Amino acid sequence: MAAISDATVIVEASDTSGTLHQAAECQRLGRWLFIMKSVVDDPRLTWPSKFLGHEKTHILENTHDIVERIDHA
Repeated sequence: MAAISDATVIVEASDTSGTLHQAAECQRLGRWLFIMKSVVDDPRLTWPSKFLGHEKTHILENTHDIVERIDHA
């Protein structure tokens, strides 16, 4: 899916979720990756920190962030 998408939004995913393959592919392909703030702030999850810090990975606080980032790219 990352190959045919401009961006991926992760709303919920556990540390063993298949969604993390999508996130990795987004970064490999240079696509936008948005991770909900609630996911990043969840102390039970370790995976968000592995993806943050990448140029096109952003913490999503509201849907306007998606449009703003993509439109200014």
